[in-house]
Amino acid sequence: MGYRNKRAFDRTVDALRQVGRLEPVDEATVALGRTLAEALDVVDSEQFPAQVASLSRAHLATIRMLRGVAAGDDDGGISDWIAGLSAPMGDAQES
Repeated sequence: MGYRNKRAFDRTVDALRQVGRLEPVDEATVALGRTLAEALDVVDSEQFPAQVASLSRAHLATIRMLRGVAAGDDDGGISDWIAGLSAPMGDAQES
């Protein structure tokens, strides 16, 4: 099983540390981000798309917090993509 979210998160944390953007006070946020990344790597997106969407939103918020990016800043459409994951599935109701 691949752990691409955890590996990507760890690379992000390493890069932030190298440029002095992380301090010891950030360790709880780093731990949360790592836990969310690990959960994203193991959850079945076919069976649990809403959970993937929720985890993705929380993970993105954690990364933004570590990077010092405000929640309202442009995210290149990733929020719209995540919202689509939590949309109801199945056939549309007839009117």
